[in-house]
Amino acid sequence: MAETKTTPNGIKMILIGDSGTGKSSLLLSYTEQRFLPPGEAVATVGVDFRLLKREYQGIPYKVYIWDTAGQERFRTLTSSFYRGASVVLVVFDVGNRESFTNLETWIGEAKRFTAPEKSVHMCIVANKLDIDDSERQVTKQEAEEYATSHGAEYREVSARTMQGVKTLFDEFAERVASTPRESPSVQSIEIAGGNAKGAQDAPAGGSCA
Repeated sequence: MAETKTTPNGIKMILIGDSGTGKSSLLLSYTEQRFLPPGEAVATVGVDFRLLKREYQGIPYKVYIWDTAGQERFRTLTSSFYRGASVVLVVFDVGNRESFTNLETWIGEAKRFTAPEKSVHMCIVANKLDIDDSERQVTKQEAEEYATSHGAEYREVSARTMQGVKTLFDEFAERVASTPRESPSVQSIEIAGGNAKGAQDAPAGGSCA
């Protein structure tokens, strides 16, 4: 019997990059539409992730967004963090040259741990776009050329002002959801050891309040 092509029933997106680049802030900005100043943010121990409910052409699916939650400082991420990821968002701080330089390590790790046969969408994400131009240490042109050289896409966002954040996550979630898969049981999402936040209902492309 021919296999039925379906939309994924679970999409895993992961945020990687140096500590302090604003990965957790991006997650909070997207899922709760709020920003915590550095002095108010509380570090999470272990892997943090959010579960959101979406719908594409009448078919419901779930989006799991995983954040390293500080583990990147100790280089303790394992292959289980990357396993099953459909979208890899590699974040750097436009005001921190070192975080841009270290993208090479993060991209290498992502390519090593994600399944080679799986179509993984990778995007270089420049965060903190709200800083003054005089503080910027990486130009848009340089970052775009770097992303292209690694076969990745490039987006600029600000977790503080929420500029570009919703579009970033919605775009990649819908892109994966719109890609036909060969089996109705598309993707097994491993969640052991994570700190899950509640599922949120929103239409595809809609806000998740």
